[in-house]
Amino acid sequence: MLASAHAFENFGKMFPCELCLKQREPYWAAIFLAISGLVLFRAKSNWPILKVTNLLLGLVFLYGTGYALYHSGVEWGLFEAGCQSVDLDPTQSLSLDAPIVVGKCDEPPLVIFGVTMANMNAFAAMLLAMASFMSAFRKNQN
Repeated sequence: MLASAHAFENFGKMFPCELCLKQREPYWAAIFLAISGLVLFRAKSNWPILKVTNLLLGLVFLYGTGYALYHSGVEWGLFEAGCQSVDLDPTQSLSLDAPIVVGKCDEPPLVIFGVTMANMNAFAAMLLAMASFMSAFRKNQN
């Protein structure tokens, strides 16, 4: 998800809004949790660390689902977010003092068959949450 978001931003010139950037945070947290859980499991494999890690990952992805649904509601006009875009002067060089380009939260940069990127993110985060919870509560196959 993070790679596709950065690809759309860098190659597609679809600049993210504040809510788009916030939707990336659960994925960064999930990466940290997953790596930490694997390291702890390798250090002490008799702990129920994988179950706890998957449970925490499920909660992180559930939060990500909620945030993506909120952003979808902003795009549909159900909620107010107060995000404003910043215009970039095309004659200005890309220096450190140049303004950062951000999109408007209520104007999705890409819509495919009525589905926005926030909608796709909500669906993906929901699937990841379900997979994490299913993994956390499955019985050992040993």
